[in-house]
Amino acid sequence: MPINVLEFITPETFHPEGYLLANLDVANHVSHSGSTALTHYTEYGHGEKRRQVSKSFLSDRQDYFTRKFERFRAVLKDGVPFRFKGEDGSFPIVYGDRHFSHLDYSVDSQGGNFHPFIDEIQANPNGLFMDLGAGLRRDVYDQCLYLEVYPSLTADVIVDPTCEYPIVSGSLDGICCAAVLEHTMYPWKVAAEIRRMLKPGGKAFINWPFLQPVHGYPSHYYNATRMGLELLFKEGFEINRITTELYEDPAFSINWYLASLMGQLPEMERAEMARMTIGELTKLSPLDPFWRRMIGALSDTAVRELACGNTLIATKTA
Repeated sequence: MPINVLEFITPETFHPEGYLLANLDVANHVSHSGSTALTHYTEYGHGEKRRQVSKSFLSDRQDYFTRKFERFRAVLKDGVPFRFKGEDGSFPIVYGDRHFSHLDYSVDSQGGNFHPFIDEIQANPNGLFMDLGAGLRRDVYDQCLYLEVYPSLTADVIVDPTCEYPIVSGSLDGICCAAVLEHTMYPWKVAAEIRRMLKPGGKAFINWPFLQPVHGYPSHYYNATRMGLELLFKEGFEINRITTELYEDPAFSINWYLASLMGQLPEMERAEMARMTIGELTKLSPLDPFWRRMIGALSDTAVRELACGNTLIATKTA
C-alpha cells in the first residue's frame, strides 16, 4: 500500500512545517522576507493549489526509513563507504560529497508516480524496486528504493551525479527512471547501470521527454526521440513496448511551448500574438517579420529554453 507524503491543503489540515517542507521556494521566501507560511498560503498557495507534507508521513518518517534500510541493506554494495544522514541504521544515507543540495533547486520535483511502474510494484509486493531520480514523491512504497542526487524529503539514497550507483548487480526486480535521463550527464551510463542492477527478467520503466523546453535546473542535457530511447535500451533488453503515454502526447508539447512563449513576451507583443488565430500563425514563415519581431522581444534565457536547435563551433586545443 502507498504511504501518502504530499496532500492537498484545506483550512483544517494546513500546518506550516509541512507546507515549507513541500515548497522550497516558499521556504526560501519566508526565510528572507520575514513573512510566514500561512500568509503565503493564504495569498498565493491556495490559488496555486500547493501541496504540503502530510502530518502522518512526518510522524511515521523515522520508522519508515528504519524498516526500509533493513529491507534493502543486502542490495547496497559492500566496500562502498556511505554515511547516515540522520539516525544510524536508517535511511537516508549519503554516498560521496559531490551531490547537489537543496540550494541548487528552486523547487522540488514533485512528480506523481509513473503508473505502469506502480502497477508492477503492487503486483509484486515481495519484490525490490528502485525509483531512480525520484525527486519528492507524492506517495512512496516500502519495497521501492528512492535514489536522488540531492536530499529530497523522500530520498533513501543520495549519490554523486556520476551515473554510477552503489547497488549490487542483479538485485532489483524493477527500476523506474521517469523524466530523468534528460538531466543526466551520461544517459548511456544510466542505461547500462539499470541493466546491471536488474535481475534477469527484471523490468525497466523509462519515461524520456522528446519535445520539451529546457527545464529542471540545474541541468538539462538531452532529449530523445523514440528511436533514441529504443537504441539506448536495445542491448540486453527485450523491448515489450515503446509508445507515447498520457502526459507525453503532443498536447503537452504545444501547451508548454505556447504558454511559455506567451508568458515571456513583453505585454504589447503578448497581446498582439493573443489576437492571432492558430491558422494565421501557422501560415507565417518562421522568417516572417512578425516572428522576427516576436523573437527579438524575448530574453536570451527564453530563446535558450524554447530553441529549435543550437550551434557550436569549437577549436581543438591540443
